[in-house]
Amino acid sequence: MAGVHLEITGLNPVKQVFNRLQSLDVNELLTDIGEAYHDDVLSRFDTEQAPDGTQWQASQRAIDEGGKTLTDTAILRDSFHYEINGDQLLYGSSEVYAAIHNFGGDTGRRKSTKLPQREIIGLSAKQLRIIGDTATDFLNELLP
Repeated sequence: MAGVHLEITGLNPVKQVFNRLQSLDVNELLTDIGEAYHDDVLSRFDTEQAPDGTQWQASQRAIDEGGKTLTDTAILRDSFHYEINGDQLLYGSSEVYAAIHNFGGDTGRRKSTKLPQREIIGLSAKQLRIIGDTATDFLNELLP
């Protein structure tokens, strides 16, 4: 019977990578992404910018007192956090009023006050790059 015998050598490094990928700890990757994203969100309170880099409209308090918008007590800033639930990364604020600041809208008694949108959480090209770079760094650590 006719046949071909093929011998491939030098696959040890490839086998090592596949073995490492099989034992990949997704929680570690999600934690790295969560930390990187969290740092980016916190920086928004310093720069007063939305994820896409547009400047937040200054609040009346910040104008009157010379402070920064959304940072008077830092309660809102400090309320943002991430959680890992299985293979999901969840990110948000524990403060109910975070949504009205993020999306803008009518608030107060009889919706008499209109708050402008001051986007805090979002994904722009910058955030996607941060996530991609974090994942790439994590996977590069698996390579021999």
